[in-house]
Amino acid sequence: MENMVKISKAIGLLGLIFFTSVTARADHAHEEIKLFRDYMAKAEQGDPMAQVNVANSYYFGTGVEKDIKQALVWYRKAAEQGNHWGQVILGAAYYGGEGVKKDFGQAVYWYRKAADQGNVKAQYHLAICYTNGEGVAKDGPEAAKWYRMAAVQGDSGAQYGLGRCYYLGEGVTKDSTQAVVWYRKAADQGDAKAQFYLAICYFNGQGVAKDKAEAVTWYQKAAEQGDAKAQYFLATCYAGGEGVAKDSAKAVEWYRKAADGGDEFAQFEMAMRYESGEGVVRDLEQAFLWGRKSADQGNSFAQNYLGVRYDKGNGVVQDLTCAVSLYRKAAVQGNAQAQYNLANCYLEGRGVVKDVAQAVSWYRKAAELGDPSAQHNLGHLYFDGIGVEVDYVQAASWYRRGAEQLDMESMHHLGDCYASGQGVPKDEAEAYAYWNLAGVTYVDARKNLLLLEKKLSREEIAAGQRRTKELQKEIEAKIATKKAAN
Repeated sequence: MENMVKISKAIGLLGLIFFTSVTARADHAHEEIKLFRDYMAKAEQGDPMAQVNVANSYYFGTGVEKDIKQALVWYRKAAEQGNHWGQVILGAAYYGGEGVKKDFGQAVYWYRKAADQGNVKAQYHLAICYTNGEGVAKDGPEAAKWYRMAAVQGDSGAQYGLGRCYYLGEGVTKDSTQAVVWYRKAADQGDAKAQFYLAICYFNGQGVAKDKAEAVTWYQKAAEQGDAKAQYFLATCYAGGEGVAKDSAKAVEWYRKAADGGDEFAQFEMAMRYESGEGVVRDLEQAFLWGRKSADQGNSFAQNYLGVRYDKGNGVVQDLTCAVSLYRKAAVQGNAQAQYNLANCYLEGRGVVKDVAQAVSWYRKAAELGDPSAQHNLGHLYFDGIGVEVDYVQAASWYRRGAEQLDMESMHHLGDCYASGQGVPKDEAEAYAYWNLAGVTYVDARKNLLLLEKKLSREEIAAGQRRTKELQKEIEAKIATKKAAN
């Protein structure tokens, strides 16, 4: 079906003209047959346009029995006479391997002949070949050139393609403003991909003033055409109340459409909704099913989620080996939570042979990606010399990185370091501040703080309390800066 669509798209306006004439002149089958015979008579005399119409008749089975091979015979006759429609359709046949062996080189050969005559469909498809390196060396500037030729003739696919060139800086100087210009031209013609990317530009303020409400408008247009990515992003807008009033029911409605359309992120979101019961009745079985659909597409978040389910035996029979397998699939994709979970399995020998060196390696990967729990655990391994040499400076450094993300265990242990002077200069005011912040939820930190207060003077306690307020502001500022950067 994919290849059929490619040839049909290559026919483009010619197909529309052909069917319009058939509808107007042939209300019954015998009239379609007569029309076909008229075309054939002219085609046999060498009329290239009649040859294309005969080919169309065979291709669509109008007035004659459908026969792809015969269609290609007549498309080729027209193409060899220089008819650009025959050339572009023959190129599409070679590109998709419909009726002939797939051959990108031959596709480019025929596309170029038609493109040189100004055929907009051929120019667009030739641009795609240069973009993907199919039948010709990948060449961004050449792709952009052909996209532009077709785009200025009004081809929406080419306008979208040229917009993407400007958006990504492929073959042209990166220019978000120009990207928006071409996305808009295609979007106004109803191109769903262009509508989706135009929405992204409005949402992020790329090449146009940031306007989330306008972004929602374009997401909606693309979503209503069945674009799964647009449906997912529209759902996310409803979920977060960005550019539109927050509406969990609407969010689930669009997440489900996107998930049904195969979007892996929407499938994972449906799993999370059923897991939490947000916007739907909580259903762990449905959560697992949607998680599996997403994981099977390689989504690392879903793989980690299923790994946790198998690890804990949550709604499924506990299977630690399966959990480790899923964690690993997600971890090698750079999922920090999965890396942390896999490290735990290696450290404890759960579902895998205990291997502290592997645990250290995976904790480090997760920690470097910013996972605060991994940062704390890596710090702990350095502090106790587990799998690595004892290194209090490294321990304190990793505790600090976790503490800066409000990880309470990291704060507690960094306070320990300041209290004892291990890895950092001894500083009881600093220890007081970290234990004071961690003590909000961490019992051991509160215990340490109480013991410290017994040995401090009233002035020293006051200094510790002042430092607590300062430290809290410092951490909040760092979190805000990091959030703004992302």
